[in-house]
Amino acid sequence: IVGGALVVMVLERLGAEALAEKLGAAAGFASIVTWWLWAVAGATRRAGFRPSLPSAGAVLKLSLTVALCCLLATFVSVLLRQALSLPRLGLVEAPTRSARSLTFAVFVMGLLAPVAEEMLFRGALFRKWRLSIGPAKAAVVTSVLFGLGHANVPSTMLFALSMAVLYTTTRTIWAPVAAHVMNNLFAVMLSHSGRLLPLPVLEAMADWRLQVAFLVPGLGAILWLVRFLRRGWHTLGDPVDGVPASATPSLNPATATAR
Repeated sequence: IVGGALVVMVLERLGAEALAEKLGAAAGFASIVTWWLWAVAGATRRAGFRPSLPSAGAVLKLSLTVALCCLLATFVSVLLRQALSLPRLGLVEAPTRSARSLTFAVFVMGLLAPVAEEMLFRGALFRKWRLSIGPAKAAVVTSVLFGLGHANVPSTMLFALSMAVLYTTTRTIWAPVAAHVMNNLFAVMLSHSGRLLPLPVLEAMADWRLQVAFLVPGLGAILWLVRFLRRGWHTLGDPVDGVPASATPSLNPATATAR
């Protein structure tokens, strides 16, 4: 985060505000990913913990299902908010498409940002806090913090809770990372649909009857997510990434090696 802020400050001094936004965000997210891979995952590996994981196919299938259901749930939330003229909840405003190119959106918002967010909120904060305040409280607190950092708090909190349960159900951080990346890429493609889709398709998508029709699968997706959370809630205290719930490897490399 500090590295990204420094990049922004230097580029803004040089008068390159647009480039500062892009490179600053990329540097900030990249620094989080680098820290997690070195400090958290590295300490886990050096401590001798080895995860016992389900098959890669099962993990990807579940991650894709959760990502699609979360996307449909977000669509329902946005549609209801617009229909009821409710204010947008969140500490962060939604970014305008004109400020960011499609390439930047795909690389940073679609790939780099979800990896960094999962490693920070689920791979570090949730995994650490569930030892001090309990698994359920850790999942709720990190989900609230995650939601407040986005433009639409209710649907984002549901998404964050789903990512926490997906993490503990599959026992690997790469499951929520995959789901988050797929969800963000879908959202990026939809937000840039004006550039990617022909005009007849866009006109059909704007038809209120088609949008109402999406309420049916959207509500079904919400029910599926609620069932998924209920069935997986008891796993929040289970070992993840090979680490037992009662022990977390030290982030100090020397201590981790000694253990």
